[in-house]
Amino acid sequence: MSRPRILAYWAMALFFVVMCILAIAFWIAALLGGGARPLMADLGPGPVSIFVVAHMPATAAGILLWRRYLPHLPFWPRLFLQAGTIYFSVACVMAFAGNYLLASIYGRFAPPG
Repeated sequence: MSRPRILAYWAMALFFVVMCILAIAFWIAALLGGGARPLMADLGPGPVSIFVVAHMPATAAGILLWRRYLPHLPFWPRLFLQAGTIYFSVACVMAFAGNYLLASIYGRFAPPG
């Protein structure tokens, strides 16, 4: 494998690990702090938006790393990669479904034009 490709995989792995750590920290803080809404209100719209939008590249990085390295990883890193990829994938699907539902409901009650 060429050097730029190896660097790209390392960058993806680093981004994926950082996103997993942030997601775990977010959910632990939400569980200990009374829920996700107060935590998101405390963080503000900027960091929350960046974190939410970064779920999609984390999903892509997880899928690419899964396809390339999963057979070669020991048990715990493999489990970490699988769990993180599934979490980010489900989060993206839920966000898409929520946006579609909201747009459908809004389109039903919005005035034409």
